[in-house]
Amino acid sequence: MRTINKKSPPLLRCRSVLVLVSQAGLILCSLVCAWLLRFEFRMRDPNLLWAVAPILIMVRLAVMPFFNLMHGWWRHTGIDDAVDVVKAILTGSLAFFLIVRYGWGLKDFPPSVYVLEALITFMLLTGVRVLSRMLAETVRADAASKRLLLVGAGHAAQMIIRETQQAETGYQVIGCVDDNPLKKGLRVLGVPVLGPVEALGKIVGRLRIEEVLIAIPSATPAQMRRLVAICKEANAAFRTVPALAELIAGRVNLEQAREITRFFMTISEAVSLVLQAFAIGRDGDILVLDMGKTGANHGSRRNSGSPLRQIPPGIQVHWPPSG
Repeated sequence: MRTINKKSPPLLRCRSVLVLVSQAGLILCSLVCAWLLRFEFRMRDPNLLWAVAPILIMVRLAVMPFFNLMHGWWRHTGIDDAVDVVKAILTGSLAFFLIVRYGWGLKDFPPSVYVLEALITFMLLTGVRVLSRMLAETVRADAASKRLLLVGAGHAAQMIIRETQQAETGYQVIGCVDDNPLKKGLRVLGVPVLGPVEALGKIVGRLRIEEVLIAIPSATPAQMRRLVAICKEANAAFRTVPALAELIAGRVNLEQAREITRFFMTISEAVSLVLQAFAIGRDGDILVLDMGKTGANHGSRRNSGSPLRQIPPGIQVHWPPSG
């Protein structure tokens, strides 16, 4: 539980008070609902109800800090938080039962209210956390984030999706493509698998994808050439995640995604190169291919002129080359 002191920023103090008051209100609401359900929506013995209400609120609020339920960061709610809520409710209900029945001696308190109140409290405390996360993700999705498509729906994709959901990365994962037919239609941490890799071009156009991330760190060179060719055909900017060793070590994040340096040609580029050779060459001419400097591929087709250069007269070329 956060300590509220004079050194805390005003916003932090207000936030802590708001979390405290909201959870106390939910606990009181659950007790009243349990009481009404027990007596078929008739307010019987209201004095007893209002007498035990402060005890229940104090017991539950005293137990929550031990299960890290007072931090207020509900937009990161997950399964662990739901488990902590269950533990806190069971512990608080046991303490409340012992205090009321044996400490205070109120044996006339309806036993069913203990169970109903615990169930309703669980639903309210988890419901408000889930709702807060949904609202936070909706606001983040509507913000100016780059629309990202993942190639692959495996472990690396899960790590990337989890990072975009838990931190302000500037990216919004729209979907995944994967060649495994069993994964089509599934959701990876809430992100849909939209189809096979071959459908990438249609998906990029239909969903206004701004960047493609190849999340297959174990891809072979042949597989990578195929993926790069598909991305180039879709005219989409693309990058790849780090190597498999870094993935196993758990160090994969969007900042480590690197642009792809190409050391090969696509078929269309090779055909274009041959046509250029026929266009500029004459009988007896020998042409060499100037590879130039390696460059990162951003998915754009840039025409830097013909890479073919004619050998100046007087220079002898031996084939195969020696040395």
